[in-house]
Amino acid sequence: MKKIFFALLILFIASMLNASEYNDTILPGKWNIEGTSFVEKGFVRISVKIEGEVYQTTEFLKNLNASVDKVIENNQEKARNVINEERKVLNGCEINLRLYIFDKTGFDIKVWDHYIPNAVQIPVLLPEMKPTINEPFVLPSITKDNITYIITFTSETSGKLRAKGYVDVDAVGTCEINADCALWRDGTTKPETEKETKSGCNSGLGIFSAFIILLIVIVMNGRGTKFCSERI
Repeated sequence: MKKIFFALLILFIASMLNASEYNDTILPGKWNIEGTSFVEKGFVRISVKIEGEVYQTTEFLKNLNASVDKVIENNQEKARNVINEERKVLNGCEINLRLYIFDKTGFDIKVWDHYIPNAVQIPVLLPEMKPTINEPFVLPSITKDNITYIITFTSETSGKLRAKGYVDVDAVGTCEINADCALWRDGTTKPETEKETKSGCNSGLGIFSAFIILLIVIVMNGRGTKFCSERI
């Protein structure tokens, strides 16, 4: 009986150490974003490349300003005073995204970029166990400038960023975007991206529309006109 008790105690301590290691070293820092998507206007759909970075910061709940009176756990708001002050929270999530066309020909044209100084409106309580595909750690969605972003962690070092909504590109207008991008901790291996957003420029119509946009870019640049509209 004692052997079983000590075995369970060891497993419990090991799980707590793993959780502590995750909270202390895995989530904070720089994460890379990369994937393929499309922008769509009417019946025209153009394949694009999306790149970016996420910079995250964490902190012990006890070290946060006294004015912070609530946190998010499992996408639900909870009063700060019912949470163990020794727990850690995600309190910073800076997102920087860029869209390019013609990335496969070696002629990349940036058509849009977007910066969010902090996607965490309310501190998010970190999970006590490492995220997995079956039990991911999902941050609350944030909508800014007509685009909704959702970040999901499926392991210690990988996950995905979902971006869906509308982007405003000069000389083209408002276009729909729908992207599932790979998200991975800087210095680790990039995970696979979702298949449903890898297509978008396989038809002749898509290639033709992309060519038209290229002509617009050349004309606008020749006139000294800014092609990409930055919205913050």
